[in-house]
Amino acid sequence: MLPYAAGAHAAMGSPFTILQLPQPYGVRIAYAENLFGSDYFDQEAQVDACSLTFERLLGAALSTAQTVELIGQVLRDL
Repeated sequence: MLPYAAGAHAAMGSPFTILQLPQPYGVRIAYAENLFGSDYFDQEAQVDACSLTFERLLGAALSTAQTVELIGQVLRDL
């Protein structure tokens, strides 16, 4: 979970998915949605940029324990 306190991030308003097939295919594709539709990206640099964005999101996300605590706090505040 990425809390509001994390602030703005590179994936705001642009959800994406990274698809990776195992060998022998070895295909990596990124799928992104935006206000005007969606796109598939298969160029290595494009997929790498999406992977880097995802890694940064993971770094800013709460741990499992922190997520459980935040959800509990929200439920208590209801």
